[in-house]
Amino acid sequence: MFVLFHIFFSEVFPFVFELSINLPAEFPFEIKDNRLHLSIELPVTYPNDACLISVLNEDIPPKIRRIISEEAKKRAEIAYAHGKQTKMVQNMMKWLFNNLEKLMVDTAITNVFEITN
Repeated sequence: MFVLFHIFFSEVFPFVFELSINLPAEFPFEIKDNRLHLSIELPVTYPNDACLISVLNEDIPPKIRRIISEEAKKRAEIAYAHGKQTKMVQNMMKWLFNNLEKLMVDTAITNVFEITN
């Protein structure tokens, strides 16, 4: 299901890796190659602090990518607040895979009713 393809290092995030997740054939949105591309950043303080997950697919609108990343961050913070750091990256990937369609649909619905100035 997961394909690791890059690993990066920095002082703030000693482990930054990118991976892609094969989406099910029946996934209702057209995404290039039917793969979700992610960046996962593990801070120096990991596992005491949450990882950051970013969606890299350029064919997913930036606002939807941002909302997915923000929701993943909220979920990680909730898990840490309840002392559930064990297997955080693995659990976040499962959560994201299981909720991606809902996140994209809810975001799309919200965008339709957005009030602009």
